[in-house]
Amino acid sequence: MVVLLIIVCEVKVTSCAELGEIKVLSFRGLLSSDGYVYVVFGEIYNSANKFVKNVKIEVALLNSQGETIAKINASSSLSIIPPKRRSPFVGYYWGANRNFVWKVSVNKIVYEYSDQCPRILAFSYRYYFNGSLTVHVLNNYTLVVGQGPIDVIRNATNNIKVVAALYLQDRIVGVSAGFLNLDDPGLLPDMDTSEEGRPPISVDFAYPFNETEVALADKIVASVESRDFVAQYQLIGLIKDRQVKEDGWIQVYEELLNNGKDGNEASRRWESILTLIILSTIVVIVLLLLLLSRKKERKKHIKKRLKND
Repeated sequence: MVVLLIIVCEVKVTSCAELGEIKVLSFRGLLSSDGYVYVVFGEIYNSANKFVKNVKIEVALLNSQGETIAKINASSSLSIIPPKRRSPFVGYYWGANRNFVWKVSVNKIVYEYSDQCPRILAFSYRYYFNGSLTVHVLNNYTLVVGQGPIDVIRNATNNIKVVAALYLQDRIVGVSAGFLNLDDPGLLPDMDTSEEGRPPISVDFAYPFNETEVALADKIVASVESRDFVAQYQLIGLIKDRQVKEDGWIQVYEELLNNGKDGNEASRRWESILTLIILSTIVVIVLLLLLLSRKKERKKHIKKRLKND
């Protein structure tokens, strides 16, 4: 195995740069040791209450004088980003003057709204060691949160993608994805990719990321999605000694806002609770006012009687 050393060109980290409903949490630039590619990567956050898709981040590559050498469009690693969720993004530049990139700047973000509803794909097996994640994916409709009738979601799926990001002290140090294209009917409900000889999905953090940072990473966050299923499921692994042990995995199931016509059951439940709290508060205030009013009237009446006596 050839070990590649990476020349790190650090860029200023943008903390929560707001560009509309999509916020850039952080971004970096790296030039590979062979000078073949300059990679820009980071994280974005969907602050909207809607699903967004086709997210493109326009990044300007600047030289040491602050002049723009080139512009590239980095892409969100998740095809569809649910509300209140993060997604890594990555973009590459192979231009002739890539060796002169000194820093990078985010210019703008373009995206579209998506009406796709969340469904579940889960990780039935996961193993991380030294920059490599291996998973089996399960099409498990029973894990869907806040969804409608079962017959709506009992569908097969294929073209599965696993998106993962590595962190070192909460700083993103690598972004990668692994793919598995299944023949029709694809992955049936309750079926695992390990069944019937279906291979696992591998995600590797190698070229062109910094080998030392990848080796020292202390957390991995992975999501799984497909052509039919939004990445509602998330898996967090706490890395120790370059690996994640069995008790180091945290499974995250989130109740997401459904951008469909009927809305999401969880969203409606919270709206009902909020309405009930507001109405209860109003009733309490009215009762207190009535009580105070009656107290005043009583005092008045007592004073009047004493005066008459």
